[in-house]
Amino acid sequence: MFLFGVILNGDCHKTSRLHLTLTGYGMFSEHKYTPNQELLIECQRLITEDLSGPLNMLFDEAEDILFDLAEKGDTNAKNFYFNAMNEIRQKRQAIQADFSNGFIEQINEQLTSSRQGKFARFFSKSRSKPRAISIEESLALNSAVGKLNQSCGQALLSLDQKMSRILGNMATSRQLDNPFRPEAVCIAFQRACDEIESGLEVKLMILKLFEKYGPPGLKHAYTKLKNLLSEKEDITIDKQDRKSFDKTLMLAANSKIKLEIKRHLSVTSLPQFIQSFLYVYWFKLMLKIYLKTGTRSNSWKQSMLVIDDLIRLFDQKRLNHGEKRDKEIIYLIERLKNGMQIISVPARTREKFITELLEYNIFLAKKSGKRSQVPSSIKNTPVNSVRDSNLPFMDELFVDNKTLD
Repeated sequence: MFLFGVILNGDCHKTSRLHLTLTGYGMFSEHKYTPNQELLIECQRLITEDLSGPLNMLFDEAEDILFDLAEKGDTNAKNFYFNAMNEIRQKRQAIQADFSNGFIEQINEQLTSSRQGKFARFFSKSRSKPRAISIEESLALNSAVGKLNQSCGQALLSLDQKMSRILGNMATSRQLDNPFRPEAVCIAFQRACDEIESGLEVKLMILKLFEKYGPPGLKHAYTKLKNLLSEKEDITIDKQDRKSFDKTLMLAANSKIKLEIKRHLSVTSLPQFIQSFLYVYWFKLMLKIYLKTGTRSNSWKQSMLVIDDLIRLFDQKRLNHGEKRDKEIIYLIERLKNGMQIISVPARTREKFITELLEYNIFLAKKSGKRSQVPSSIKNTPVNSVRDSNLPFMDELFVDNKTLD
């Protein structure tokens, strides 16, 4: 039973000698390719590039064989083989060009006929009418495919699996899922040999030589393709792992910070505007510290001290008025402003919160019969003009100074 049968689709017309690559095959040069399309372009380039050397040696030996046959034959044989040798010499470049073009068309046929329909438009080219080939040529083609499959062995198996994953096809057992298998290579080369007009004998000789020179080049190309796809897979996996890790880290950070704020507020009676500030804005600062420096850093400890000081200085049940308290409030406001600057809280929001804090401080002072000495002008004092050496949130936190929404 023949692998290909007697009829093969897609004749490469002899007039089609323009050497195309996937980058120009039915495409405009300004077309933007998807990552998978770019990967297929690179794979096709690697295979045709690695086979160019072996094909040159193949045609060199073909010319030598035909010359020897001409030398040993009678007059008719001499004329036939010399003409065949001259034809190979003249057409070898055109055959190699048609091989590259036919390889592209064969990839198109395989992708179109498989479940990779989304790539069919990418490799867009109209198919030509079927062409009949002889039993002998079909046998030679099957023999070449078998030799290439046997020689490439493990490299081909690994490539099949990787290519299937790259193309997003779960049917890994299907033989033609990989559009760069020996079947596609051999069909493309056989079609390119339609350039030869010297007869079936010469075509069969060329196909037999392809069994000799094809395997080393194709095996080397498959190894390069496998390495290329492995590199692409590693990059994809790294991105996926990093994304998953970042998501897990963010969830853990959110949970820990909210628990810390809730734990502190559970033992106090702070006004709602301070609680809201802690949950909305101070939470963002603590999240940034958690992700950048961790919970053992000085910045983390200082962010927790700010919460403690807010509770100690503004909880009605813990009031302790006096000059020392006023100084502590001033330093607390400096630290609050420093933290809000780190997370880029809008100036109007900063001033509004500090104003409410100062007004609440006055309310608490009056309630206890005291007078607050905290100047209202502190809300407009730039952070960088106050005691920089005492600011708790280090410059390292300014590296990515964006609000974490």
